[in-house]
Amino acid sequence: IILAGGNNNRMRELSNKSSEGRYSLDIQQYISDRLDSQISWYSKKSQHAKKMYRTFQVADIIIAASIPLLSAYTIENATIAIIVGILGAIITITEAVSKLYRWHEEWIEYRFTCEALKRHKILYLTNSDPYDNTQEINGKLLVSNVEAIISSENKQWKVNSFEMPEKKASN
Repeated sequence: IILAGGNNNRMRELSNKSSEGRYSLDIQQYISDRLDSQISWYSKKSQHAKKMYRTFQVADIIIAASIPLLSAYTIENATIAIIVGILGAIITITEAVSKLYRWHEEWIEYRFTCEALKRHKILYLTNSDPYDNTQEINGKLLVSNVEAIISSENKQWKVNSFEMPEKKASN
């Protein structure tokens, strides 16, 4: 596999410079050092986002369900009325934090990216379409497809990270 230019210092460390000034990299080394690490990273990030999203959602459900039960006793006890108000504020805070960190969206996006990377790895390893050509063509195609998936996800992350809150609310 030949990698032209670029700023990826880690990939340069893993490769050898050819006489044409390009870097060559063994496809198995690319799979183990780049593809597998990306699959692992996206999988871990997806699992974390899923855990955080579900934790906050369960907390919201439990707190929201307790408010009507406690509301019946607010006439008799002012302290319970204050507790109900605090619980309502907690729901607002947990929802705002959940939206701020975008755990639901990240769970889905990172899982999708992870599965797409795994899919291409399996297709490559089994010489399945589109990886049913020569080994050199297959390797170049795998690198191209993997880097396109990662680049696309990175661009989407950048768009989501810098999107204005008013724009998100209108969607």
